Amino acid sequence: MLVAKTLLTVREGDLLSLTVTPGDGGGHLASGEDETREIWMTVTKISTSTGGRRQLEGESNGLRVQLIDQGRGLQGARLGVAGPVLARGTTSPKDRWIESLVGWRDVMSRPDDLERGVLSSVTRVAVVASLDRLEQALEQDHRPWTTGLSSPTRRAVIVDPVESATQTAGELLALLKGKRDVALCQLHAGWLSPDQQPIFTSPWALAMLKKCVEDPCINFEMSESDDVEAHAGISVVLYRAAETGATKRSVDPALAARTVAALGAQADCPAVTPYERVLVGMALGYSERDVAYHHKNEGGAFSAMYFARARRTLGVAESVAVADAGMPRVAKKPPATTTTAETPQPAAPAISEAPEEDEAGEKRGQAVGE
Repeated sequence: MLVAKTLLTVREGDLLSLTVTPGDGGGHLASGEDETREIWMTVTKISTSTGGRRQLEGESNGLRVQLIDQGRGLQGARLGVAGPVLARGTTSPKDRWIESLVGWRDVMSRPDDLERGVLSSVTRVAVVASLDRLEQALEQDHRPWTTGLSSPTRRAVIVDPVESATQTAGELLALLKGKRDVALCQLHAGWLSPDQQPIFTSPWALAMLKKCVEDPCINFEMSESDDVEAHAGISVVLYRAAETGATKRSVDPALAARTVAALGAQADCPAVTPYERVLVGMALGYSERDVAYHHKNEGGAFSAMYFARARRTLGVAESVAVADAGMPRVAKKPPATTTTAETPQPAAPAISEAPEEDEAGEKRGQAVGE
């Protein structure tokens, strides 16, 4: 009866943690125990089933689902599938926003792939969060989803499963609220199975992405790449228009988005070289101190030259960069001085710098996006 009592407390907008099992006599493990799995469900509507039982409607892993109380004398609840949240092959008016995200629909998970792993018997339900609470937390302190200033104690390692699961939704919500200027969102990860795509497994992420795409103050660039085994990755770099920012910017959001997209950077896969990782982190608005901490925590190489080069690429003035406390600076030669007896010579024409070489020995010329 614990499941039935919990269902009575659920409200629209809640995030549920469900413990599910096959419920058909299958799925037994070698130990003889039933297979169990923890999944998320966001509640969008509360109604009554045809049998007069409480019914919750919502979304789970890219599917529209219904959670129905089993009734008196029965344990748990039943999880049913009503279809995909996004129909891959249709032209439904409500799904037309997907067309602007070029390339995504072609690789989107098929409904059959999403439904294949559904377990229908629910043995435990817990209300773990709500969209209202996420919005309130963002208004009270947006740093966990924006500047990353608390990364040495919080951002680098997120141990709470609810916090980790809602991170993408929080970052997109921060973009919508004008709390951040650039956000990177993974649409398709070819290195993951169809039923494990982050945009579907992350609660509220798909709903927040739709709002971002339809918001007239938010633009975006597509970022596509292949890994060494030709597993395609498609992400979208969303950014606020220059005149709509809530804070003074050190980096132009449009330039930052173009830079990230030109690299083919993916939200759920780190960039290839240490320099590119630094560049992407700074382009997304994270402080140099926290970018350095993040890479150190991952065991990556560190060099002040990576940050100096990224500043040049993003057009960050040295006076602005100095505000990032604790970052080493590359020493500059003092400007030559002249005496009153010396005659200034005409300035020589500007010559572009020779392309630098990254660790793989590949030439990297002008700043990305130029």
